[in-house]
This record gives sequence, C-alpha cells and structure tokens, in this order.
Amino acid sequence: DGTLKLSGCRTLLWHRRPMDERKIQMLNAEERIFPFAPPSSMSLPAAQTQQPLPNLTNEQLSALRTAVDISPYCQHLAPNNLDPSNTNLHLHLAQQKQACAKQLLTNLRSTGFVILKNSSLSST
Repeated sequence: DGTLKLSGCRTLLWHRRPMDERKIQMLNAEERIFPFAPPSSMSLPAAQTQQPLPNLTNEQLSALRTAVDISPYCQHLAPNNLDPSNTNLHLHLAQQKQACAKQLLTNLRSTGFVILKNSSLSST
C-alpha cells in the first residue's frame, strides 16, 4: 500500500536518536492504498459485460479485466493412459496451462505485476 517500514536497528547510534516510521512516510495514510485492488468480495461477471460495477474506479475495472485466470494450474487430473477421453482432457489442460503461462509472462513484461484470479485459494 506504499507504507515504508524500517527493519533492524531503529536508532541513529552515533546520535542516540530513535528513527520514527511515521516521519519517513512519503504518502499520507489516506493515500496508502493499492490503487488497482478490487474489493475482496467483487469480481467481474463471467461474460465480462459492459455493465459498470458499483464503487469501482476505471483503474480497478481495467485491473479486473486483465487479471490472469490460473485455474488450469489448480486442476488435477489423475493419469489414465487407457481412457482416450481422459487423454483429451490432459491435452486440453496442457493447452490451457500454456495459454495461461503466456498471459502471465506478457503481463509481467508489460507492467511488472499480475493480478491472479481463480486460484482456488481462500482469503479466510
């Protein structure tokens, strides 16, 4: 969120003065937010319609639209070489993983960060 933190010794040893984290902040407390973070309970509809979502800035909407779906990496199929339909599922999943990896690299190279979605991880 932009908060600067001190680590290690928090005293100017030669002067015997404490270092105060509050005095080194470059942003006011009200400004220390991640500007692209969507509300934790909100996501884009599956169809990603043009309907505006309440209380989201244009930056937040843009971030949600460029979020990378990593669900292919969270799916697990048991190997079964005898079932041809299962082989097709493995091939499809491998193609999805390849597309996901390409999108991850593209986003990282262009902006330096990626917002992930559908990781099957819970914040609770």
